[in-house]
Amino acid sequence: MSEPQRPSQPAARCTRVDRCEVVSLPMLHPTHIRIRGAREHNLQGVDVDLPRGVLTVVTGPSGSGKSSLVMNTVGWEGQRRYLETYSSFARQFLRQADRPRVDSVEGLGPCVPLSQATTTRSVRSTVGTITGLYDLLRLWMARLGSSEVPGAKRLRRQHFSFNSDEGACPSCRGLGVVDHIDPSRIVAHPDRSIRNGALAVSLPNGYLKYSQVTLEVLNQVCLAHGFDVDTPWCDLSAEQHDVVFRGSDRLRIPFGKHALASRLRWTGITPKPREEGTYKGLLVIMEQILASKRNPSILQFVQSLPCDACHGSRLRPEALAVTFLGRNIAQLAAMPIEDLAAFMRTAVFRPQDGPVGESLRSEIARRTSVLLRLGVGHLCLDRVSTSLSAGELQRLRIASIAAVQLSGLMFVVDEPSSGLHPRDIADLMSVLTQLRDGANTVLAVEHDPGVIRRSDWMVELGPGAGGREGGSCAAEHPGRSTGRHSKVQFPPVPQVGRPQRAPQQPAGRRCNLPCRRAQRGHWRVGRWEVKPGTGGHRSKQPHGAYPPSRRGGPNTHWTHPSIQSRHVHRIVGWDSPAIRRRPICTGSRAGRQRFLLQCRRRQMRGL
Repeated sequence: MSEPQRPSQPAARCTRVDRCEVVSLPMLHPTHIRIRGAREHNLQGVDVDLPRGVLTVVTGPSGSGKSSLVMNTVGWEGQRRYLETYSSFARQFLRQADRPRVDSVEGLGPCVPLSQATTTRSVRSTVGTITGLYDLLRLWMARLGSSEVPGAKRLRRQHFSFNSDEGACPSCRGLGVVDHIDPSRIVAHPDRSIRNGALAVSLPNGYLKYSQVTLEVLNQVCLAHGFDVDTPWCDLSAEQHDVVFRGSDRLRIPFGKHALASRLRWTGITPKPREEGTYKGLLVIMEQILASKRNPSILQFVQSLPCDACHGSRLRPEALAVTFLGRNIAQLAAMPIEDLAAFMRTAVFRPQDGPVGESLRSEIARRTSVLLRLGVGHLCLDRVSTSLSAGELQRLRIASIAAVQLSGLMFVVDEPSSGLHPRDIADLMSVLTQLRDGANTVLAVEHDPGVIRRSDWMVELGPGAGGREGGSCAAEHPGRSTGRHSKVQFPPVPQVGRPQRAPQQPAGRRCNLPCRRAQRGHWRVGRWEVKPGTGGHRSKQPHGAYPPSRRGGPNTHWTHPSIQSRHVHRIVGWDSPAIRRRPICTGSRAGRQRFLLQCRRRQMRGL
């Protein structure tokens, strides 16, 4: 019986090197990512081939569909396909990504999206935890640290973590700060009465949020102490303020924010007798809510103060007692990354700690060198992620991924040069090319000419913005020949006059400004002025010199709010954190109405 014929296979080429045969198989991996019929958002059926193994930049006017193609089509589809390799049991705990509106995407590998809007911000997340440097510091102190406290020498790595029960300060639970409700933030208009909106928790119908009683019931409590809700707040004594804030036990009152007359008008619901008790007070109720849940509604009245037990270090005393060359882990984490790198380079180890110390030092040096090239060397490891800009967060994630040294992946980056000084673009490109040279594909959305000129391939979308003029592929060509092949024409920047008026002079000292000296800034009214500088050297003076109540940042500390100008009556702050994804952030009529209603309520409270 004849043997069945085998299917034909591609011919393999054999070469002999000494005594070993090396078999060269044909190319099995695709060389391009083929996208056909991309219609996500305002894309108009884009067909494009993106080369693999190179640094590709997608550019074009704002609104032309760059992020829709790169992030919402390529990025999400690559991540969705990778997550489908997990079991159905594991996928139920992961965020399910929707299929993008595209006919087909071929040649797509495992994708790592690095978007500015998807980075999680948390008070328990710091620069050190994002980059992995704090984990190395914990191992450093556990292996190389010394202490005179009995038992501290046997500490393990988790004893230096503020996110574990073994290392977190029991007083602040590893947060470093203790939150309290600040009464001064509740009082919005001292010249008004409680009925007319003196307190920021007043609603348009007169009800005081968090009071658990109606305004008439609160008035009964006030009358028992010799005042009423119609007296201006500034005319009340401190004891009368405490009645509203701390409560009273002089009489029993019914709880509830609806009066009996309104409850009797409800249809389909049988009103029950209201519970009775003593008035608890606004601050007491708000402190109870803060202890159970930290929602944005309550956090606007919170003042965060350093913990008295750990003094902001977040750790237990046993962990702080372990030192290396006279510094504990909290002092090392408080150093800027560039200073920490210099400290590690000059560290001297004991003879028995040499092998472990050199291994940790080389790993820390490798990670800090990437961070310095990305322009974030001014950041300290203990700085919380909620205080970082979107660009800084994204570059920290790029640094953590570059330190792992993976291959065969596709990194999708959304404007990595955001917030960078032009002088730092070359260092950023060296990190991106390092990812590319590691047998990876890098796909970036960019506007910066320096990044575009250094890319290997460029795709231009346009020629305009929106669904009519944008959403189409205008050109594809090598990135280094942008000027010769580009088809997208950008309009010239209009020239604006410079009116001369009296200057305003805010004075402040904040963030990265040296604490031993205060700087005084001068800005002219009626002009658009820019404060440039390299990463970490641009002061936060324009924001830090103003009171939080005037710029919407309730938890931001400020030092010198004085403004010597008679031309400025109100300050409106625009910061860089990404817009939160909420139902009202749409173009619908109902969404606009809800947004305007919230604006009117905030205006009534003086926010």
